[in-house]
Amino acid sequence: TVLSLSADDGVGGLIQQYSREWGIFSAGMNYDSFDVWKDPFLTGTRRSQTDLEAIGFEIGWEEIMNSGFFAGYQYIDIDVDDDTAGLRNRRLQRSGNMHAFTAGCTLPANEHHRFTAGLNYEIGDIDGSAMAYDAWGAEIGHTYQHGSWKLDSFASILKRDYDAVHPEFSKQRDDTEYQIGTAWTMYDPLGFNGFFVTVFGGYALVDSNIRFYETSVLTTGSGVGFYF
Repeated sequence: TVLSLSADDGVGGLIQQYSREWGIFSAGMNYDSFDVWKDPFLTGTRRSQTDLEAIGFEIGWEEIMNSGFFAGYQYIDIDVDDDTAGLRNRRLQRSGNMHAFTAGCTLPANEHHRFTAGLNYEIGDIDGSAMAYDAWGAEIGHTYQHGSWKLDSFASILKRDYDAVHPEFSKQRDDTEYQIGTAWTMYDPLGFNGFFVTVFGGYALVDSNIRFYETSVLTTGSGVGFYF
């Protein structure tokens, strides 16, 4: 059994349970809060902020029936507190929910290296039709295990097709998101049995046919966990 806790803009937790016959089951919950603009499309005047709250739930199944296959599902409920843009034009409403499905398999490797490949599908069931989307993607991963530490790395691509023409830019939005990341984990650090520490970093780039939505994000962080 592995229990992980995290805290950044919000708080989250994940529990994983190993079964010799069935594989590895996981379940988690996460809460995040971000500052966003009430109306990000205003020009010629000062914009004001509001809160975006996201509550997420996820389940996963790895090494399904002692095979190399895995699958997962994530649900996120999104609520923008004072969405002035959405009140001005219903197609710009940003509250709603997101469903993400993942499935893949582990590729042949050896005792130190493990490679994975997976496919992703997302449904952005957002209230505003110009903000709702469907997305398809793919991801590859690599794990290197050496003694009491391991290094996990991944690269992914996700293409989002939005449902309706954006009223501010008079075109239907089309985004492609690229991500890379790596995490280094040490078990039983400095003799503290049952604990592990993780240091991670990642980079994400969104390429959009609407320049307003082009973004890049660099993420770094660390975490502490306990297994029993």
